[in-house]
Amino acid sequence: MHSITSGRDLHGGLKKYKDLLNENAKLRLDEVTERMRKSRLARQMGQVFHAERIGEDLGGVHEILAADYSDPKGNLGTLSGSLMAQKALEAFKYGVPELARVTTDFSADVGYYGQTEVTRIVVAPQVDTYDATLVNGRPNGWVSLSAVQTTDVSITMSYHLGLPVVFDSNTLAASNRNLFEEQAVMAAYAIGKQLYTLIYGLMTPANFAAYAAVSGAKVPLAYAKFSVPIGDFGRGRLIDLAMAFNLNEVPVQNRTVFLNSPYFAQLSKDPSLVSFFAAQRAPEAVADNELPKVATFVPMEAPNFTTANTTANLVGFAMQCGAIVAKTRVPMDYTAAMPEAQYGRVVLVTDPVTGMSLKNVQYTNHLGGYSESRLEILLGAAVGDTRGGLCITSQ
Repeated sequence: MHSITSGRDLHGGLKKYKDLLNENAKLRLDEVTERMRKSRLARQMGQVFHAERIGEDLGGVHEILAADYSDPKGNLGTLSGSLMAQKALEAFKYGVPELARVTTDFSADVGYYGQTEVTRIVVAPQVDTYDATLVNGRPNGWVSLSAVQTTDVSITMSYHLGLPVVFDSNTLAASNRNLFEEQAVMAAYAIGKQLYTLIYGLMTPANFAAYAAVSGAKVPLAYAKFSVPIGDFGRGRLIDLAMAFNLNEVPVQNRTVFLNSPYFAQLSKDPSLVSFFAAQRAPEAVADNELPKVATFVPMEAPNFTTANTTANLVGFAMQCGAIVAKTRVPMDYTAAMPEAQYGRVVLVTDPVTGMSLKNVQYTNHLGGYSESRLEILLGAAVGDTRGGLCITSQ
């Protein structure tokens, strides 16, 4: 943990964050120009959060500092809720590494629950060769043009998630801890769990059937699914998978193989890999839940893979990042329906690195005697380039 005496001004950073937060809270999501301004402010809030390392210092004896800027008396207030959301996004980024392995479309744009939206992924085009053949005295030149290839992916925003964090007046009066901010990791886990559950659920032979039948030189071997007993699973099998992808012109970059724990452990014990990592003086690499790249794939352990996917005998999934697209949007601001009756505040919180945004609704109910900070987000995921995915089964 960095000390607040290290030369950085934590109080100054919190003041900047609060000023941006107050501007953000005055704007409405239902107005296009105000929504654009709100989005820019949310990104600036995230930049301040990262630059000042606020998330690192708000722990231990320093956790109440955020509340000091929310209320001079030290009561928990709206700044704490927004910091909770910001810290949740940072925890999300590191706690759900699977999302770095798929194509993501995250933004602060407003979405609608149940709406189908289109996200475009880019597929590698063919390279052209200059033709110097003379035609009527002039070089033929660049005539064999290959069109830029893109694939439109339709994604239904099928989940509207909300994570309310509520504390009653007795709880708030009994502690000076920053109770709202402490819930950040729980928020990140809940949102991340739902999103990677959606992603894992798409990894089925029915969705990825590009190798199910022989198709010329690009698919010389038919793989409805890639079946391999656990005793035979190792580096050589990943080489076979890489060959299938290479022949079908799947981009080499950003390939991953998700494996359940037994198959990941089997791969980690492959003698050729153990010898290689030992020679590189990095024997600890095989003890992590992510191995260094093997035959163009980054192997990752996915212990909950099969709990989110009931495909018979499924043990893993080899993919290039374009195979699956995950999308998030911000829900419409329901308080705009009756603006005169609104109380509390609605702010956007954005992680400047991933672009993921959350809507943070904060209010106090005086009759019930409680304060609430609620995070909201719309989620969706869909199949992208089917050439870039192949299920691995035990038989």
